Amino acid sequence: MEFKIGVFGSAVGSTKEIEEKAYQIGKEIAKHNCALLSGGCWGLPYMASKGAFENNGKTIAYSPGKDLEDHEKNNKFPTDVFTEYVFVPKKIPFDNYHILRKYRNIVSCAECDAGIIIGGRIGTLNEFTNLYDFGKVIGVLKGSGGVTELIPEIVKTVNKDSGAVIIYENNPLDLVQKVFNELTKRGFKMEYALTQKEKLARSKVCLPLDGLNTIEEVKERVEELSSVVGMFKVGKESYTRFGPEVVKVVQEFGSEVFLDLKYHDIPNTVKGAANAATQLGVYMFNVHASGGFEMMKAAFQGAREASEKYNLRMPKVIGVTILTSIDKDIMNKELKINGTIEEQVLSLALLTQKAGLDGVVCSAADLYTIKDKLPPNFMYVTPGIKGPNTPAGADQKRVFTPGNAVLDGSSILVVGRAITDPPTKEERLKAGYEVLQDMARNL
Repeated sequence: MEFKIGVFGSAVGSTKEIEEKAYQIGKEIAKHNCALLSGGCWGLPYMASKGAFENNGKTIAYSPGKDLEDHEKNNKFPTDVFTEYVFVPKKIPFDNYHILRKYRNIVSCAECDAGIIIGGRIGTLNEFTNLYDFGKVIGVLKGSGGVTELIPEIVKTVNKDSGAVIIYENNPLDLVQKVFNELTKRGFKMEYALTQKEKLARSKVCLPLDGLNTIEEVKERVEELSSVVGMFKVGKESYTRFGPEVVKVVQEFGSEVFLDLKYHDIPNTVKGAANAATQLGVYMFNVHASGGFEMMKAAFQGAREASEKYNLRMPKVIGVTILTSIDKDIMNKELKINGTIEEQVLSLALLTQKAGLDGVVCSAADLYTIKDKLPPNFMYVTPGIKGPNTPAGADQKRVFTPGNAVLDGSSILVVGRAITDPPTKEERLKAGYEVLQDMARNL
C-alpha cells in the first residue's frame, strides 16, 4: 500500500528492549500493508526495517550512497533488510558527504506520509523538525529515551501551527495503529503497488454499483476502489436511479463500464437500445440469450451501426445464459425447462455465438462444460464470484473463488459483496487486493 511510514531513531547505543520495540513497530507497519521508509542505517531504523522485512513488508532505504556499493562499502550500511533503495546523491548536485546525509533527512521526511520517532539524538531531532515543519503525522514512542523525552517541550516552545499531528504512545503496536488511523482520517488515497499479473487481474475484475443512493456515493465508491477494480457494472438499479450520468461518472475516473441491463424485447427495440448503449461509450453490454437468435443478432447490428456512424469503439455484446440465482430445481420445476443447468447453458452459449456475439454471462461452474465447444476468443463473464475467504451469498446458488474462476477460463469476474461488504475503506481496499492476489496466482 502506498502509505509510507518513516522510522527514525538512534543508529547506536540503544537497549535490547528498545530494539525489540523497534522490531515490533516494523512488523506492525508491514501488517498494515504500508511501506517502511528509513535512512538505511544500523540501529533502531535497521531493527524496524528487519521487523517489516521478515514479515513480507516493503522496506525502502533512503541512502546517502551513490549506489549500492557506496551504500555498503563506504557508508558501511546494511543491505539485508531492504526491498528498495533511493540513492539521494542522484537527486541533488552535491558531492559533500555531510550535505548528503542532511539532505537525506529532508528527502526521506518529505516523501513519507508519517514518521515514527524512537529514541535518537541530534540527527533524529533534525528528522523530527523536518516532519513537524512538513505537517506530517508523527508518532513518538514514549519511554524510548533520547529526543523523545524533549519533544513535548520543544513543540510547546515552538508553538507553530504546521498542521502536524503528534501521537504519543508507550505501546509500539498501539502507536502504529494510531498513526495509521490518523492517516486514514486525513483522507489519504490508499493504493496497492500491483505486480504485472495483478494489473492484468485488475482489468478482469468488475464491481457492481448497487445499493448506492446518491451520485456522490457512486463517485466515492469508484474513486475508493478504482486502484483494484478495472471495470464497474451499471445495472438496472443504478441506471434506473441515476440514468446515463452514472456511466459518465465511472468514465471520468478512467474506468470501464459494463452496462448490465439484460435487454430482452422484440429485435427492433433491442437494436435501438444497443445503438444507444454504444453511444454511451460503454465497454460491454448484455442481452438475454433466451430472447432468441434474431434478437441477439439485432443487438449486434445496433451496436455496429452506432460504432461506424459515430466513429466509436465497438462494445462487447454478450448473452446472458442462466442467472446464477437459478439452480436445476428452479429451472425444472418453476421455469418448466427440462434437462440440466449445464445443458441449457451450453445450448444458449452456442446460440449466442451463432448470432455473432462476443461471449456469454454464465457461472464459473459452467466453464468446464462449455469452453471446449466454443471459439478460443469467446468471452466468459462470470458473476457469483466470492472472495478467497468470504462465504457465498444466499441468493446465488452457484459460486466460485476468483482464482478458481480464472483457472477455469473466466474472462471477466463480477465481484460484489466480497469487496464491498467490509465496513471500512481500508478493509474494502484490502479485500479487493486479496481478490487480485488470488487471481494472479493462476494467470
